[in-house]
Amino acid sequence: MIQRIKTFSALTLAVLAFLTATTILIANRESTAPVRDADDVIVPGHIAAMDRVRIGGIEQALLIRGARQDAPILLWLHGGPGTPAIPFAREYNAVLEREFLVVHWDQRGAGKSFYEPDDLPDSQLRLRENFVADTIELSERLIRRFHGESPPAERKLVLFGHGWGALLAVLAAKERPDLFYSVVAAGLPVNMRANEERSYDWALATARESGNELAVSELEAIGRPPYSSEERHAKVPTHWKWIMRQGGALFGRTSFASRLPVILLNDEYNLVDKVAFAEGANRILPAVWDEYMQIDLLRDSAALRVPVLMLHGRHDRQMDPELAREYYAQLRAPRKNWAWFESSAHAPMFAEPDRFYQVLRDWHADTR
Repeated sequence: MIQRIKTFSALTLAVLAFLTATTILIANRESTAPVRDADDVIVPGHIAAMDRVRIGGIEQALLIRGARQDAPILLWLHGGPGTPAIPFAREYNAVLEREFLVVHWDQRGAGKSFYEPDDLPDSQLRLRENFVADTIELSERLIRRFHGESPPAERKLVLFGHGWGALLAVLAAKERPDLFYSVVAAGLPVNMRANEERSYDWALATARESGNELAVSELEAIGRPPYSSEERHAKVPTHWKWIMRQGGALFGRTSFASRLPVILLNDEYNLVDKVAFAEGANRILPAVWDEYMQIDLLRDSAALRVPVLMLHGRHDRQMDPELAREYYAQLRAPRKNWAWFESSAHAPMFAEPDRFYQVLRDWHADTR
């Protein structure tokens, strides 16, 4: 009997060890598929790589994909802050890889670049000192790596940003215009204090018009922005919840739930990364809140020395479209253009991916 117990215990331990090892393997498994052409054939000489590079003193994650390694570089700056785009890259925007060498970057503290507070304190999550500086450093590295032997006029890249990422793009281009063919800004936050006031007014007015008593009650309870850093945790989630639930963030959607399967089934993200996807925004937003609320591009960045394309979803109430139009009207740049996306709210590149591709391709052809 004792021998049977010993045997059973050894077998149990072996099974537990196997299951633990398997769980660890699955939790850390990640891959990215080959780049394919319009006929679903793997493109010879393509690049499909997941990489980690040291930027601003810490390792950060990249997804690099393109049919040609000598194609124009498109550096994609995700929004949030802290909401990566890697899980959505191939689902919605794989066609970009035929024209561009697309580089998705999980910014410090987000997704695959997530760090615990002990390893990445709030003092290293600063808008200009860290995020804008990282953008410039990464741009320089990518140009050296892929276009280092090109003529000087071609040692540049296209900088695309969404929301928070659009802000980083504008600030980086203002500081280092020599690095960029152009800036493409989707859902640009122009003046965050004014934006929060206008989005709140829209959410409350919409709730009253539709007779949504719960939304009216909750919005009236938190009061109109601006909110201090101390109030942010208690009030902003309610404010933003009613923008989302009334269709002001995702056109035709009232929650983020439709995006969750894309994240959960994504191959580039392992299990740990998927958990970090949710944690990143919770870490970064409080750290940058005060700086973010002080942004006023009309005051500080109304002149840029690179071409600028601004994209905006017609139904976006997360970033006020009228503020963006005011900025566009006053913007001084070598060339500028504006494109409405009629069936989009805050994420036109995901809501209307075909139009996004056509607009971006034509813009680059005209401004390169």
